[in-house]
Amino acid sequence: ESEIGAFNFTDEFIFDLWAAIDDIKAGRIKDRDYEDERL
Repeated sequence: ESEIGAFNFTDEFIFDLWAAIDDIKAGRIKDRDYEDERL
């Protein structure tokens, strides 16, 4: 937490950042499976 504070990143920023990364990872997997099912 001390290192994060040094960069002045807020908890909300970190939360949104990791949430976006998780969405991208999940999105890639879901999109790939979804396209395979459509084809």
